[in-house]
Amino acid sequence: MQLLRAMAQKLDDVTREDGAPPASLAEYRYPLERARDFARIVGTRFEGRPSLAAFRACCDAYDDVVKAAESLHGGADVDGTLARARAVLGERAAAVLRALDAGARS
Repeated sequence: MQLLRAMAQKLDDVTREDGAPPASLAEYRYPLERARDFARIVGTRFEGRPSLAAFRACCDAYDDVVKAAESLHGGADVDGTLARARAVLGERAAAVLRALDAGARS
């Protein structure tokens, strides 16, 4: 979660600094691919656990951040689309940590 949140922050920073998203978002999509691979691999053993479901939702939220940046098409985030997507990502990342903590106590 920390990597996804850090990459979302970096994407937001770059977009804000340049006034537009980067021309290529491959650097930002790669961590999502790895995270989804991880979820797929551990899913064979941990399917049904709330922490895995929360992790997948966090991946989806990160994907929404990348899509929000991409949707800016050379413009600034004047309507807050990227900022809202990052806020949801933060909420989903926190939910993963709560689910992991709850699972550790069980």
